[in-house]
Amino acid sequence: MFKFADVDKGYGALKKRVAEIKNRKVTVGVHGKDDNRGDFTTNVEIGTLHEFGGANMQERSFLRATLDKHGSEYAAFARELALKIVAGSMTSERALGLLGEKVKADVVAMFNANEIRPDISEATKLRKGSSTVLIDTGSLKQAIDYIVRQSGAAL
Repeated sequence: MFKFADVDKGYGALKKRVAEIKNRKVTVGVHGKDDNRGDFTTNVEIGTLHEFGGANMQERSFLRATLDKHGSEYAAFARELALKIVAGSMTSERALGLLGEKVKADVVAMFNANEIRPDISEATKLRKGSSTVLIDTGSLKQAIDYIVRQSGAAL
C-alpha cells in the first residue's frame, strides 16, 4: 500500500505574498490630510488646478511630469521590490512605502530644482518676489505625500 503526503515547501506562503502584492497599492500626491493653507482654498484644489490647468491658469504638472521623467526608473525599482516580496525578504507594505518615498522625493526635487514648466510670468515673479514655479507659501510642496493602502480602499 502506498502513502502520499502533501508537504508544502513554501508554496502556500508564496501564494499569500503574491496575493498581498495584488491587494495593495501606493498613491503619491496631495491627499488632503492636514490641508490647512490658512486661506479659503485647499492644497488638493490648488494642486489639481496646477496639475491640469483651468480657467485662466496654465497646466503646470508636477506629478505627471515627475512620472514622465522617472517612469522607467520607477518600473525597474518596482520589479526589484516585487522580487523581494515574492522571495519573502520584504513585506508589500514596506516595499510600497519605499516606492512611495522615492516618488515623493522626486516630486519635491522637481519643485526645489524649479523644473516645473511652463515658467511663470514676469508680473508673477515680481508679485511673489521669486522666480520659482509653484512655490509661494510652500504649503503645496509640503503637502506632497504617499499612502500605502488596500486596493479599492477609499483615500
